[in-house]
Amino acid sequence: MNTEKHGSDAESGLARGNRSFDPVWLASCIFVTATATFLRFFSLALKPLHHDEGVNGFFLTTLFRDGVYKYDPANYHGPTLYYITLAFTKVFDLETIPVRASVAIFGVLIVVLTFFLRRYIGTVGSLAAAFFLALSPGMVYISRYFIHEIFFVFLSLAIVLSVVFFIEKRKAGIFATAWMVLLLFVCFLPSALSLASILGGENTVALWALRIVFFLVESVLVYLVVRMIRDWDNGRPVYLLLASASTALIFATKETAFITLGTMLIACFSVWIWRGIARGEAFEKYKTAIIIAVHAVVILAAIANYSSLIDGAKWLYNNFLGIGRPQEAFAFYSIVLLAFTTLLTWIIFLFYFREKNESALSEPTDLTWTGALSVRPNVSSGETKAEILSRFSELRWSSDTS
Repeated sequence: MNTEKHGSDAESGLARGNRSFDPVWLASCIFVTATATFLRFFSLALKPLHHDEGVNGFFLTTLFRDGVYKYDPANYHGPTLYYITLAFTKVFDLETIPVRASVAIFGVLIVVLTFFLRRYIGTVGSLAAAFFLALSPGMVYISRYFIHEIFFVFLSLAIVLSVVFFIEKRKAGIFATAWMVLLLFVCFLPSALSLASILGGENTVALWALRIVFFLVESVLVYLVVRMIRDWDNGRPVYLLLASASTALIFATKETAFITLGTMLIACFSVWIWRGIARGEAFEKYKTAIIIAVHAVVILAAIANYSSLIDGAKWLYNNFLGIGRPQEAFAFYSIVLLAFTTLLTWIIFLFYFREKNESALSEPTDLTWTGALSVRPNVSSGETKAEILSRFSELRWSSDTS
């Protein structure tokens, strides 16, 4: 039997399954996105500008009125936010709503990006994650706040998704292509408009005629570039370019970019180490003893720092319910409930971890660093391991078609 042919057929079937119309999924995505949009855009001007927004507003106002941005090392932030907001203020004027809307839209896009995790954490998982992000008070707050953080979070998630899709050799979709078009216009169009202003001078008719001509020329160039990229390896380079652009923008947004990217690299390394440990026979044989030993160390550390833990609990109570403080019983008991929920979740995890099993998602794909894509067998059946491996060996393929 031709393994490569079966791999191609299985890959095509999986792709068709991912593209099949699912009205429940679509309706759920629309509902979550609408919820996120309402919470982020409703009455944006209700609260006066915060002093942090005032600092950013100073740089934005200078850029808006004088067309000048000068980096200030004492401010630690880059120009990305100001130039994105400049586009909104040029269209809708320098007002509170357009200024904050330039940030709020990325708060909504973070929720939308979470839907693309469906293949890895399942339908329920991706919808739940997106819904929690949509409702999260912290995410809603910074999405309605003219500061760099929400764009920073958006870029971080964009980097992760772009890299994962590139590794999987996924074909570029309409959303990835649209972002690629937008980035190319951002790169090419300002220079063309500046050239039109120089050539047009004070003649308004000539100026707008040149702007239209240059815009049409740039549109043709962008179309040719995007078509060339999409024809190359099914558009896979689009994701590499999006990841590169997101990385460049995250460094141009805030000084903590190296911490975020460093954390991502540490996470990748830790997962690689953990997979090697978890698949080893020694860990499988002694995992119960190892888990008990780790918990024993944590408990002993807690006992050794008992007084510090008591002081922390007293501070938490006094900060929310203490005399002379605003009484925030809801916040206090929410934190307590979250702590107990976390502990209960950990106990449930340990209960199931002692059993040898793997999570079964609705989209059962396995991401590997070599770009290999495989379908995992259903280990819940009564077949022997040899029978399972024999039955599923023909469904494993490599995406390297060279």
